[in-house]
Amino acid sequence: IYWGFLHPAKPFVTTLNEWKQITAGTNVKLIAGLAAYKTGSAQSTNNAEADEEWQKSSRILADQTLAAIKADYEGIACFRYASLFSPSPVNSSHAEKELAALETIMKR
Repeated sequence: IYWGFLHPAKPFVTTLNEWKQITAGTNVKLIAGLAAYKTGSAQSTNNAEADEEWQKSSRILADQTLAAIKADYEGIACFRYASLFSPSPVNSSHAEKELAALETIMKR
């Protein structure tokens, strides 16, 4: 689910719940795919608030992880790994903050 919480067409929590409903009553174990590559970047959704969400928030992946845990997902997967551990110089500050927030969640 590579959209943010504020995406006008497919907000994250709504989409998370849609997948949960689609697989209800099956043996499917859901793992939410998160868009680590969007960290620190502006989007283009034609909605000013949604366009800036990934750029302004430095804990969107952490908040999405918490939402997935709350929805009883089996886990999360971040694409693209390098976006967090070898980020571009422009996004390195965001990546460091995202990793710190994710580490805090994982220590719970």
